[in-house]
Order: sequence, then structure tokens, then C-alpha cells
Amino acid sequence: MSLAPTTTKYSLVLAVNPSGVIGVDCAKSSSDKPNQIIPWDIPEDLKNFRKITSAVTVTAEDGTSVSSAILMGRKTYDTVAPLFTKKVFPNRTPIVLSLQQKFDPLHPEVVFVDHVNKELFKQYPIVHNIGGAGLVNTTFDTFVYNDIHLTHVDHNCEKITKDLNPVAVDMDKLGQILLAYQHSVAEDAKFMGKCSLCDETITATYVHYRKV
Repeated sequence: MSLAPTTTKYSLVLAVNPSGVIGVDCAKSSSDKPNQIIPWDIPEDLKNFRKITSAVTVTAEDGTSVSSAILMGRKTYDTVAPLFTKKVFPNRTPIVLSLQQKFDPLHPEVVFVDHVNKELFKQYPIVHNIGGAGLVNTTFDTFVYNDIHLTHVDHNCEKITKDLNPVAVDMDKLGQILLAYQHSVAEDAKFMGKCSLCDETITATYVHYRKV
């Protein structure tokens, strides 16, 4: 495939609490795989996520259409894949970082990679990194994000223990990175929702940071 005549843009899209939590493991099933859930049930944030990550298509030099990509870790993939009845993230290319899994027969459209390959990403107009936390932390020094979309969840649930959340986003590192970004105040949005673990009402603030 000929590359599209554009420079790939990178964005980070997360709903995260002050402790760096974006997902938690639940009780293990008989398959010996931990089931992961997003602990924040915030419908308006999900709607905003869909808007941010909606398909962007450009025409490559050979005339073919190239759409944006969604990058995620394997646990995040295990969480979101069952939400789609047909293709995962339709009209976009889902890319999953996994050292073990190489193919999903239920979703053959998904691309599995065993390392972050910036050469692969060059063919996409936009790559949205949606986590998990391990992927976010390991790519802080790999990607220079054009946009960082953060939903700051104002809730530290007492039920989220180290066992349920073995890896958190490095909030200190994220804070340092954000010093080079401009806060687009006009786009701020307030959301209400519930914690999926304790059922407590929570508030969240969406902030769009643009690279200076």
C-alpha cells in the first residue's frame, strides 16, 4: 500500500482518576483470564469518546482509502471486543499490542503486534491510543501526541485495590508531559456517572490538551 500524503497524528484518549486508574481486573473466570472492566460508568463520556475516535479517512497515493487506527493493549481489547457485534471499531483499524495473541478468529480485521511499530503507524492519518495503563506508560517516550483527551474522574474507589489495578497510569509523568500542551478551555465538559464497583455517583471533567 502506498502511504497517504500526510503526517500521522497521535492522540491519547483516557478516562482516569487521580490515582491513574483507567481499568480494573475482576474475578478470574474458568478460562484463567482476568476479566477487566472500565470502572467508570459515564454515558456522556462514552459518547464523547466515540466522537473523538470517529473514523478519519484519507486517500493514499495509489487511490486507496486509509482510515484512522485505534491502538490498545490486550486487556483493553478483551474488554471492548465483546461490545461489538460485528467489526471492532468499524471503519477504523484496531491494533492490539500483545506478546501472545496473534489472531482473533471472531474479529479477523484486528491487527495484532508484539511491539510498538511506528513504521506500521505511518500509513494511518491518526492513531488513537486508548490504553491500558501499561501501554500508556511504555509509549510516553515513544509518541509525541498532537492531542491528549483526558476525562478527569473525581473518584478514588476504596474497592480498587492493588490486586485489581496492578498497573496505573504514571500521573507524575503525564503531568510533566502536559506542561508542553495548551488547555483548550472552551471544550471543557462536565459529566456525571457512577462507579461500576461501589455504585457511588461520580463527577468527571473532560479536558482537551493540544500540543504547543
